[in-house]
Amino acid sequence: MKKTLVAFALAAVILLPQACNPDGGADCIYTAHTEKLATGKTTDITRAAAEQWSEVNWSAGDKIKVFKASEIKAKESQGVDFTLTGSAGTPSAQFTAAGTGSYNKAKSYLIFPAALVKGHEGTLVTLDLPATQKYVPDSFSTESFAAVAVGSSKEEVGFVNLCGLLVVKIKSDSPVSIASLTLEAVGNESLCGEGTVELAYKEDEKPALKMKAPESDATRRVKLVCETPVELGAEATAFCFTLPAGVLAKGFNLYVNDNLYGQMQLLGTAGKNTVLRSTSRVANSSFNYSINAINPETTLHGMAIAYESAGSVVVPQVTGTNNGWKIYWGDGSEDDYSPQITHTYANPSDKIAVFYGFAGADQIIFNSLSGVSTVYINTL
Repeated sequence: MKKTLVAFALAAVILLPQACNPDGGADCIYTAHTEKLATGKTTDITRAAAEQWSEVNWSAGDKIKVFKASEIKAKESQGVDFTLTGSAGTPSAQFTAAGTGSYNKAKSYLIFPAALVKGHEGTLVTLDLPATQKYVPDSFSTESFAAVAVGSSKEEVGFVNLCGLLVVKIKSDSPVSIASLTLEAVGNESLCGEGTVELAYKEDEKPALKMKAPESDATRRVKLVCETPVELGAEATAFCFTLPAGVLAKGFNLYVNDNLYGQMQLLGTAGKNTVLRSTSRVANSSFNYSINAINPETTLHGMAIAYESAGSVVVPQVTGTNNGWKIYWGDGSEDDYSPQITHTYANPSDKIAVFYGFAGADQIIFNSLSGVSTVYINTL
């Protein structure tokens, strides 16, 4: 089996000193070098995919936040963002910020990405991991891939990764396009939102990101958005989630939004999984997107209606012989059809697709098409 190394944007870094004016009259430049990712244990079926995640490269626009140790204790200290100035797509790159000569030789605390920093109390920094990540083919999203370091510009500084990668493999029994995936912790673990990390860690220790306990279901979920729909087929496609290091004690649910209907539908559930710091690891379950299993109109005969928001769902009126008419609400729940039936959604603003199994219907009457984006009608 041939091992393939695929480049990524970001991870841990080593900083090399550049010439800086200690009086602040010149720009300070750091040269940063990334750390490779390790691969965790996998099954024989998924081992090849795990081996892909190894080399890590910088991306254009990357920023690191730098605090002087002498200033970080002050609450008003905001730190300075250093921006990548060249060498994107390689493990080594330079970062600079205007008027930062005074940072030369000063002990500093560094954080990547700079945009994650929400605040600090001394050296205890609060990071805010986003709920949405971008799908990157053969790579991973860097918006949540936090790393920290301690050092000065006169010496090499090694960043330490706080997050890990969980790779989910999906195949389909029929061609289908995926618009997004949502990974939801079944237990009480936060996958996004606020967490804290102590920057003043000892050299022989690894810093840890301690996530705030979930205050709602929203922080137990991370959504991976495909800017261009991803085609699934018989050969499994790998989707990589950036997650805080830790144990998903009760496993996770995986929801899929396909590009045709836009509904969020439970694709499957995995058991206990561990996300290791600075490690890419394939989930202990693989998933199969079955058109017949998820889209009941292909087997029950009926229709699917895509709505701009769940709050705009209005059930049409149906006449004819009721042969067990069903409504699949698009959030994993279902009901027998009745003319006056309503349904309450957890997130009324989300786009949703509702499936109606109306075998034997004579008429389907819409009192309003407000909020309807697409109507799919199968043979009745």
